[in-house]
Amino acid sequence: MKKLILSLIIGVAALCSYGQIVQSSCTAPDSVVVKYIDDADRLALMRIFRNGLSFADSVNIPIPYSDTVRNALLAVYNAFSLPARDTVIEIFNIHAFPNIPLRRFSIFADSNLLWMQNIRNNIAPTGDPFVDSLIDKYSLTKKAYYPFGLQGSHIVDFEASNNLNMKALSEIWKTIPGVENSVPDYLLGSGNTIYDSIYSDHVELIFDHAWACNYSTCLRHHFWKFNIYFDCTVEFMGSYGDQIPVLGTSNEIKKPITVSPNPFNDNIQINGLSEPFTYLIVDTLGKLRISGSSDNGELKNLNSLEKGIYMLSINLPKGKINFKIIKE
Repeated sequence: MKKLILSLIIGVAALCSYGQIVQSSCTAPDSVVVKYIDDADRLALMRIFRNGLSFADSVNIPIPYSDTVRNALLAVYNAFSLPARDTVIEIFNIHAFPNIPLRRFSIFADSNLLWMQNIRNNIAPTGDPFVDSLIDKYSLTKKAYYPFGLQGSHIVDFEASNNLNMKALSEIWKTIPGVENSVPDYLLGSGNTIYDSIYSDHVELIFDHAWACNYSTCLRHHFWKFNIYFDCTVEFMGSYGDQIPVLGTSNEIKKPITVSPNPFNDNIQINGLSEPFTYLIVDTLGKLRISGSSDNGELKNLNSLEKGIYMLSINLPKGKINFKIIKE
């Protein structure tokens, strides 16, 4: 009964506050600001990529782009008199889904290079001026080194100390002789997220609560729209979308789908899938190595794969799920 009442409160609150404008603030304590830094940077990057702006090639995320949406997010957070604020902030805790990487990426490079050997042995500087300049300029730290790969290449996982445009940074690493590839560390999946649009006098934020999700899409959505004006006043524009289910029903987000063991030797178990599926395993150069199907989540007889990193793609009726897997 309490869950049903909660669901009804969400709907009533949204309807009662429609069109209400309240004074708010675009500042907050550091403990609150830090909650929205990643959201602001992700939304700024998505806006840059979506509109094809020149900053797409910039490793540093433009501060004005990030600050504009961060201030809007803080204004919604501070709009305590709007019941819809409690719905998106407190009840559903909606943030921008982290499918835009901000700090981690991987390189695939010739293991015979001196600078690669020095990275492996934690020797700094590495001996390559350009590599060292990138490591210093963007405060990169080696998080992992995988001493195996295809055609003599090894893999290094790097992490930056601050949020960056990992797509642009990866492109720079690709220009270094001996680097076969460089890729941001994307997080796969789907779920709640935020959308932004910038207008001449306000920022529009749409908070998306999603459910009935798999690892490529969500089938159900409910949205709350806010206009945040540059004087930090907030106007709730209303909510729309699918009816929010009573919490605890079968419409909740499905349990995570995982791979184990990873790293693996000969067999892999896909946990969380009860339906049959087909799959592909490709190497870091994009070459198909293994394909097949499974009725019970098991992938057997993978001993033909060399040691290294591969991409496992699982095909389901509602979409694809991709995993980075490591053969020991």
